[in-house]
Amino acid sequence: MTQSTLLLLFLCVFSATNALYFKVEIEGHRCFLVDVPAQTSIRAEYESPDTTDVMKTMLTLYAPKLDEEEDISLVKEERTNQKGSMSFTAQQNGIHSICVSLDSSNYALPENASMRFALKLAMGWSHEEYQNLAKKNQMDDLHLKIMKLRDRVTAIQRNQDYAKEKSLTLQSSIESSNQRTTWVSLVQIAILLVTSFYQARHLKGYFHKKKLAGGALALGRYRGEPGCKYIALSITVWLSHAPNTLSYKRLLIGKKT
Repeated sequence: MTQSTLLLLFLCVFSATNALYFKVEIEGHRCFLVDVPAQTSIRAEYESPDTTDVMKTMLTLYAPKLDEEEDISLVKEERTNQKGSMSFTAQQNGIHSICVSLDSSNYALPENASMRFALKLAMGWSHEEYQNLAKKNQMDDLHLKIMKLRDRVTAIQRNQDYAKEKSLTLQSSIESSNQRTTWVSLVQIAILLVTSFYQARHLKGYFHKKKLAGGALALGRYRGEPGCKYIALSITVWLSHAPNTLSYKRLLIGKKT
């Protein structure tokens, strides 16, 4: 079967599908995250064809935490029917969670219980809500369209402000991380300098103790001369196996070019 045939078959199946269902089991729940700014109206439209008088699902909305003691706050909880919707307005910026679970508060459900569920999330008011508002305020079609356009422009501006706020927060976090990285690098350099100083001091004491101070001074004079391209230093100390006896010692300093 060729790729074009598979693509055509996929399009035929997809076009014939009205809703995409997922299973909700008794062991867990399904959650969907929506990152929206404050004062944004969110509408959750659902279909639950397996709903009966005994088998029902719960649609729960969680908002970002209001204080440091809690992670999330429960905003709304609703027992669903076979088809319906739930609307809410975000009161603060952040990620809101919409969770679907089986309702086992009134009846004992079997262990392998599961239900099909379809969920569609949309921003703003629905068409029915606009129609009811127009009838209530006696608005014609032109005023209704102007109102829809105004609400859409307001939502776009609100999303832009929220995106700008998140961008500034991210930029501040990046700058703070860069500053911490710079300080860590400076501390590492300081530790390296202190360690090098004590190592050089230890080697100087070792040279004096082993009576190699003349070679060390020669090395210092050699390093201080200008115009040298490189310095090759090879220190070879060979101690005899006899205790407290130094049988051979040599300081070899490479020639300069």
